[in-house]
Amino acid sequence: MDTSGFSQVFTSGFFILILSSVIACALLVKKIAKSSERVIFLRIFMLFFVMGAAGFALTWASLDEGRGQLLFFAVLFYCINIATLLVALQHYERKTYQHNYLLYGFMTALLACLTLVKSIEGLVLIEVLVGLTLLPIALRTVIGGYAQYKNYGIALLGIAILLQFSNTLFQIFWLLTLDNRLIVFASSVFTQAVSFVFLGLGLTASLLIDEQRKLAELTVMDPLTELYNRRGMTQIMNADIDANKSVNVIAIDIDHFKKVNDTYGHEGGDVVLTEFARLVRSLARSTDVCCRLGGEEFLLFASDSSVSHCEKLAERIRSCTEQSSIQYDNYNISITASFGVAGLQTGESLESLIKRADEALYIAKQQGRNKVIVAPVS
Repeated sequence: MDTSGFSQVFTSGFFILILSSVIACALLVKKIAKSSERVIFLRIFMLFFVMGAAGFALTWASLDEGRGQLLFFAVLFYCINIATLLVALQHYERKTYQHNYLLYGFMTALLACLTLVKSIEGLVLIEVLVGLTLLPIALRTVIGGYAQYKNYGIALLGIAILLQFSNTLFQIFWLLTLDNRLIVFASSVFTQAVSFVFLGLGLTASLLIDEQRKLAELTVMDPLTELYNRRGMTQIMNADIDANKSVNVIAIDIDHFKKVNDTYGHEGGDVVLTEFARLVRSLARSTDVCCRLGGEEFLLFASDSSVSHCEKLAERIRSCTEQSSIQYDNYNISITASFGVAGLQTGESLESLIKRADEALYIAKQQGRNKVIVAPVS
């Protein structure tokens, strides 16, 4: 059986498969970017996949006899692509593009050196310099992202970068031994192809996991103030009560909030609610649970604390609220708030604790508002 042409067919099929996969990733990212909050991140990644497709196409074309010079441009695209990958990863959470002039300077100097290269060994050396310089930074960025978000899609991005770095180490070994050129070429092409697959899977998975997390948050978070809603608060605080923690709560109500809505409209009222929530969150501990029950009513839970601590915290929030003003259009809106404080008693339920704090809040309202009242111990 004559199989002399099989290797060429296999090579062509391999490159067509990789090219189509990379192009599909670019089109998918472009589609997702239209509705995602991570527009900058996804647009840079789309550029990464487009340039990756161009690099693979040039590598494939360089295999034809007499077109070896195209390998220079394939390496050029590889270098720019690794830099693009790093920039994309650094913009995972950023809303606007931030220039990295140090990276620009490094890539400009490297690409200038690339124009002087005339041999395969020189091209491999350039790829090694890019890999040793940029890939560890990209890997550190991915590790930091995974530690922060616990997103397994980001872990797949890390695997892709590790594959690229392993190829860099192999290229260093090849430069030291100057073994068969075909080996280093095959290693580079195969490793980049597999890493592109992992990058595509990782990007898709990270976005899906991110969207799933946001949907889950919507069920327990108030979208306006970004505080917990009643459902989220109930889940967390019941767990603290079951763990026998000392739970204390501050019930909060913005005074005369209806007048705010009537005077400045519902948009002005929303601004007041948002800014007040931000004030409460800034004065509370990171472990405290802030909740918006609805309208102008809030709850602030402080586990592993005391009623005395919550009374002082409520007074601090009350004082800051009274002394500050909220900017809305050309208006400075001044508000006050009333507070009721209660501590969990032995055998008491969450509902009973909240009810006693509400009763103390009602007394604060009756006594003229803008006050802190502590619920009596029954």
